Amino acid sequence: ERGFAFVAPTLAQSLEGKVVALIDFGDVTTHLDVFHNGTVIYSRDQNFGGRILTENVRARYGIGYPEAEAAKRSGELPQNYEVDLLEPFRSSMAREVARGIEFFLSAGRGYGSVDALLVCGGCGQLPGVAEVIEAHAGIPTVIANPFAPGSRITAGKAVQRQASLLLKAVGLAVRGAG
Repeated sequence: ERGFAFVAPTLAQSLEGKVVALIDFGDVTTHLDVFHNGTVIYSRDQNFGGRILTENVRARYGIGYPEAEAAKRSGELPQNYEVDLLEPFRSSMAREVARGIEFFLSAGRGYGSVDALLVCGGCGQLPGVAEVIEAHAGIPTVIANPFAPGSRITAGKAVQRQASLLLKAVGLAVRGAG
């Protein structure tokens, strides 16, 4: 919840009165937090994460897990990677997001829609993921950046490239600073 204040500037719109979902794609679990006026109103974990893509890369190209993870992060994979593995995985990510949002909307909390989606975690760094999720969910989607212009903290270029991975760390770092 503390990290949300740092990614709110990522969105171009005012969040007053808005319902915003923050989706954190971890290694094996995807965590959904839904916020209204900056306060968590719904949380859900789903069994889905980046390890699926890493395992697919490992199996497809016959490499070890550490090599598959490094290749996935660097993008140094054969040309067929995008069509054969990345596109289907991004589509799966979009379906998981839509499923999580549907669970929230059907939970009977009186909210009829989600106004914006913020994506973070390792899979948030996959090329084109925000666009695929937005097209599937029909909700404006951006990659969470705790160092976005307007945020209270800044970072160098190397850290900026890892921004979507660092949201949880930023939230934990400010926990004791308040």
